[in-house]
Amino acid sequence: MTRGQRHALAAQMHGMDPALVEQDRDVVERRAVERDEIGAAAGFETTDPLAIGEKAAPDHPHTAKALNNLAELYRVQGRYAEADGLYKRALVIGEKVLGPDHPDVGIYLSNLGGLRVSQEDWADAVTLLKRATDIGIRASKRASEGQTRTGQTASDARRPSDKLSLFVKAAARLATEQARQEPELAGAMFETAQWALSSKAADSLAQMAARQAKGDSALSGIVRERQDLTGEWQARDKLLLAAIAQSPDQRNATAEQALRDRIAKIDARIGEIDKTLAEDFPEYAALASPEPLGIADVQAQLQANEVLILFLDTVEWKPTPEETFLWVVNKTSARWLRIELGTRALSERVAALRCGLDQAAWDDDGARCSRLLNPTGIDASNALPFDLGLAHELYTALFAQVEDLIKDKHLLVVPSGALTSLPFQVLVTEKPTSSANYADAAWFVRRHAITVLPSASSMKALRQFAKSSKAELRRVRSRLLRRTKSVLIC
Repeated sequence: MTRGQRHALAAQMHGMDPALVEQDRDVVERRAVERDEIGAAAGFETTDPLAIGEKAAPDHPHTAKALNNLAELYRVQGRYAEADGLYKRALVIGEKVLGPDHPDVGIYLSNLGGLRVSQEDWADAVTLLKRATDIGIRASKRASEGQTRTGQTASDARRPSDKLSLFVKAAARLATEQARQEPELAGAMFETAQWALSSKAADSLAQMAARQAKGDSALSGIVRERQDLTGEWQARDKLLLAAIAQSPDQRNATAEQALRDRIAKIDARIGEIDKTLAEDFPEYAALASPEPLGIADVQAQLQANEVLILFLDTVEWKPTPEETFLWVVNKTSARWLRIELGTRALSERVAALRCGLDQAAWDDDGARCSRLLNPTGIDASNALPFDLGLAHELYTALFAQVEDLIKDKHLLVVPSGALTSLPFQVLVTEKPTSSANYADAAWFVRRHAITVLPSASSMKALRQFAKSSKAELRRVRSRLLRRTKSVLIC
């Protein structure tokens, strides 16, 4: 591949205009000349930076990252066999140098899992992505308790939602091949989908929890200790990486082991604190680090007339198309289904519906709404052009497969992606006639009460708070009643 081709491919991978990348070509070429000169001065026979890195520092974390990045390039090019070897080498170095539970190892595992998806090896993809997910979840838990996740903390806690979604896509295809595993996979992926959706909701709930902790001295003390430990873990992890990056003659094995031991002790102490928070301060724990609910847990929370519906939209990852998965859980049963509409298709349809609901959608002179609705001579100055046919089409895609499970139920909906901006009440359950008007439309809200939740776990947390609030109100009333009686007696 020529340098020009590499520039163009890099631009394509990062969504950039190759013409913009061309502006930096002189800088890139100068650095390449400097690299060649340095390599020659150091006595290396090759000027390939990856080959130099592997020769000079075969067990260096930066070498593992370089191998992983080159493997990603080969995967995009369809050079799967070459990518496979590089991913595995990166993984071996990462596990050896950083340990099997380090976040970087999770990245290498998830990328190798993505390659397996491209190869349609669903079983191995699920195994690799499961390991990567477990590592990512542990890292996220470490950094989430009662903290506002900004800067480095947010980077450390960020869940790789694209790879979590990929995990679901691979598991769905494995369930098709191995039907006996379908119930187990459906339950596991229900929890995985919640992790993929949870970051924004978790941040808001964590901030609420932090405010709650300030009013309780015992709680605030243990929360501060946990936050301090999290900061120390991140600092010591950076120190360990810097120590490992030293040349062999400058590395200090004793100091490195001391850092590893302290990091392990911090992890153990954080685990103890989390256990204490869950047992002694359950309301705080439910807000600060909400755990995904299993299907059985959801069913225990649901009333007989309620159904929880959770959506996860996904993008294309060849050979899998963009698609959406949904889980429908009522008091006695659950179903895991696939919808052909994915992230882009849902975004366009939801945006088109909102063109008929929101005047602000036409603020760009109506260009986008006109394109989405594809009408002739639309005039949105008086009445917005709500598309009843599209509302029915979207209802059919999202809910037609589960009408038997949701009939006469109160729907608790956890949306994802574009569906978070969809008012589900305006969907239409029956195909409108050509002469139908809005008054005669079979609106979804006429069949169902609909509540939109930020996450599945929020249902449990909110109901726990409601019970606690009612109990506290009863105690206050009881105290007031006793005082009133005392005053009357006096």
